[in-house]
Amino acid sequence: MTLLVGWGIVMVSVCVGFIIAGGNPLALFVLSEYFVVGGCAFGFLVAASPPAVLKLLFSYVIRSCKGSPYSKKVYTDLVQMLYEIFRVGRQQGIIGLEAHVLEPDKSTIISRYPSFLKNHHAVEFFSDAMKPVIDGKIKADQLKVFLDEQVNGKDIHSYHPVSVLSKVADALPGLGIVAAVLGIIITMANIDGPVKEVGHHVASALVGTFLGVFLSYGILQPLGSNIEFLNHDELAYFSIIRSGIVAFAAGASPLTAAENMRSNVPEDRRVNAEGMETLLKSLKG
Repeated sequence: MTLLVGWGIVMVSVCVGFIIAGGNPLALFVLSEYFVVGGCAFGFLVAASPPAVLKLLFSYVIRSCKGSPYSKKVYTDLVQMLYEIFRVGRQQGIIGLEAHVLEPDKSTIISRYPSFLKNHHAVEFFSDAMKPVIDGKIKADQLKVFLDEQVNGKDIHSYHPVSVLSKVADALPGLGIVAAVLGIIITMANIDGPVKEVGHHVASALVGTFLGVFLSYGILQPLGSNIEFLNHDELAYFSIIRSGIVAFAAGASPLTAAENMRSNVPEDRRVNAEGMETLLKSLKG
């Protein structure tokens, strides 16, 4: 949501400043320049991105416009849910864990935490990470290496759309120049026309340069930065799952595992140690 607010501030500032300077805002809307700059930028994006990255980028854009889903409550719910799962494992052993790990959508514990259950990638990551623990075929230090690689892989995978978007943003000023040059060509072809008409062609050509710079620095670069922050939130979510499972596999108590998980929550949405302990102890009832 803050992305949309920021975009609105940028657009209003440009338009109002232009009007204050005596400009006609309608002069900024030259369809041909928008078509050239926008079309070339989209073509650049398609040419530079594999279909999977392109699809992921569009999903990130939608999520960025909605705002990060990883609120303080979402992180806290994750720690509470995993704490309950680990407590079952400590009290009932491997048999007690199987129902929650093998069929998480039917788990009586996980079903109470819809923010986790609707995150299909997180559910899959949790289930895949817990299966070796149930099987008893892997040591805690080996499990840590395995999960570290998976989380790092997710980090690299999520970086690709941001990288492509950054390249498009860098190219936009140049694409604006292309549109401006095309406008100048039209101007020179009509140089013997009325002065007013020639001035109109020059102004239209300059809109291309303005558009390329504006879209790059005012629209796409803030979008890329917003997606990066969203990716950091998502990575923290998976890091919480990883740290909790590794601690549990190493023999830590559910409360100790919960503290490890809490330390991976972003600081601005992290419940303090005393508050988290109070929340977890209240679950015992």
